[in-house]
Amino acid sequence: MSKTPVESTPKIIKDSLVRPGQKFIVKDFPRESSYGPGTLGYACYISQNYGDYRNVVVLNTWVTRKGKTGKERLDSINLYIPLFMTEAMEKHDKYPGYFPMGDRYYVHIEPVQDEGSILTVSPVDFIAWVGAMISYFHNALFGQSDQPIIMPEDKSDPINLAWGLIDRYQNDIASTVEKVQDEEYRKRMVRAIRRLEAQLTRCAAAYHYNVLHKIVEGATWLRRLSEQDSRLAPDLKVWKDTEAFYYGLLPTMKPGGPKPEKKAKKAKGYL
Repeated sequence: MSKTPVESTPKIIKDSLVRPGQKFIVKDFPRESSYGPGTLGYACYISQNYGDYRNVVVLNTWVTRKGKTGKERLDSINLYIPLFMTEAMEKHDKYPGYFPMGDRYYVHIEPVQDEGSILTVSPVDFIAWVGAMISYFHNALFGQSDQPIIMPEDKSDPINLAWGLIDRYQNDIASTVEKVQDEEYRKRMVRAIRRLEAQLTRCAAAYHYNVLHKIVEGATWLRRLSEQDSRLAPDLKVWKDTEAFYYGLLPTMKPGGPKPEKKAKKAKGYL
């Protein structure tokens, strides 16, 4: 008796994005950026495509270390990162019009997983994470709300303290660092951030849906380019399957849309 053929799962290229609040490190390629290999930071939010590059987006970040040997710092920087990047693409640094090679803010990044939790990271890392989440709420989510976001009037409320943490650090580094070393202080601030995040669930859904749209546009653009330039992908089918996979997620990611099936394949990147 012949066996029923098993349908293989299509091979796809996972996206290169990181989610809000995720720590990241700049990879070894490319090297022309002012924020070179080893730079560390926390992702805030994706705002838009970078110029006419359909595979490059602007990522707002808080950088905590510049380069592999840089000192601790806290800088708000917009980095330009690719939506998709493969080893085959990295081997060819001559892509006129494809990527902003040589731009001082163009980098390739990957997520970093700290040991422990956000409660045990260094003071500067904790402040950067708080700053990233607050920036994400204020710049990416509040504008998605159809109702005004009412903040507590009490200035000592943990969410208000979180809102002003970056400013306090920049005005008085020593006392702010000492303050955030208190575990209970951190716990109250993290709880307040998580509560606000839960209240903004619908806004977050709209934001992530918009990011997915950019991912789909990037995959479509690269699929079309790979039809003309085999260096982008030796196997054109990979880009076609990647485009189809992300495009198929749009209905399930749309706010109010159908929920994805439990057994549906999940992406390993941003989603």
